Amino acid sequence: MTLEADIVERINSGKLSPEILDCIVLDYLEKFRKQIKQKFYRKKAGNDGKKFIEYIMIENVRALYQSPPVLFYILLENHDELRDLMSLEYLTTYKKYRDFDRKRKSLKKNIKNTIKRNFKKKVDEMYILDTTIGETDLNKIRKGKFIKEEIYDAEFVHSSTKGTVVGFTVCTLVNWSNLSVEKVEFYPKNTSKKQMWKEMVIDTLGTKTGKIKIVIADAGFFAYQNYLFSIHYRLIPVIKSRANLKDKLLKKIKELPVSLVWYDQRYTKMFKTLLKEFHEIISLTVSYIEKYDDFKKKRGEIELIFKIAKKIFGMEDLHVYYTKKAYWNVYIYLYLSSLFHQYLTLQGINPKRAVELFQQDHGLT
Repeated sequence: MTLEADIVERINSGKLSPEILDCIVLDYLEKFRKQIKQKFYRKKAGNDGKKFIEYIMIENVRALYQSPPVLFYILLENHDELRDLMSLEYLTTYKKYRDFDRKRKSLKKNIKNTIKRNFKKKVDEMYILDTTIGETDLNKIRKGKFIKEEIYDAEFVHSSTKGTVVGFTVCTLVNWSNLSVEKVEFYPKNTSKKQMWKEMVIDTLGTKTGKIKIVIADAGFFAYQNYLFSIHYRLIPVIKSRANLKDKLLKKIKELPVSLVWYDQRYTKMFKTLLKEFHEIISLTVSYIEKYDDFKKKRGEIELIFKIAKKIFGMEDLHVYYTKKAYWNVYIYLYLSSLFHQYLTLQGINPKRAVELFQQDHGLT
């Protein structure tokens, strides 16, 4: 099945009908089966892994059709083309789906293996780091005391749009070239951005001699340490600097000494290359500090992933109160969101318009 140009045009003009929705779902499924499912199966995945990839496929379809699990299986029974495209082998009934849904929270290996499969290939080493609030449904006065008493992991946090809410601070690292999720972590609201940057960026992407990578973040991650430590790990931080500290920051960067590690005998043959690239990293870092506004549009892409995750896949209201349970819900929501964003861009569909049309009033429950 191929998505016709007039369908793309109608969606981009703000028109959505049951027939158009059906075309989108079936086209998406066909591409998912060829580019995600088949690649995953080639790795000799076990039964749990195969069940998990079917689970991901089902959750995508449920979100787009805005269908609870029971109704999804009724739809599947009466929709021949949908049933053929899904070709379910394991989660063939609601009971099997429900049993796996209870179990899959412990399947960390399958989750991490699956999210490496994407529609778009990674073509460069540019990343975006940002935080958002994953809200829970505890915003009721009678439950407020349990939050204060720290009975739940969820906490009172500040939402830029709603003010004080109950939820989790979700920090996400995304590869910009294909908008795939690289890493997700939850942090308490009082966690320093230095700690987040170290764990999310330096520990994940940093290297002594490997590829140079660019990481974009907003002003909340500004700290001298985040700049200076990153450069020694072949990372170019593109963080909005505070105007009154820019000159001091530039001076610190230009005076940054080379890494003492490179004087080790192991790096003798490549020392000149590493030194040359070190100066290039410093030069680019200084340049990007001056041109941060040029990266605003790129950084905005991660906001769209968060928006799709919240409005279409249900991350807006997690219905869970402990980090352990919330984490794997959020991980899946963000992966589903990144996949759907990749699909939309490849089809020429405006993701912002798609969110308006496909968003639902309830999440995946």
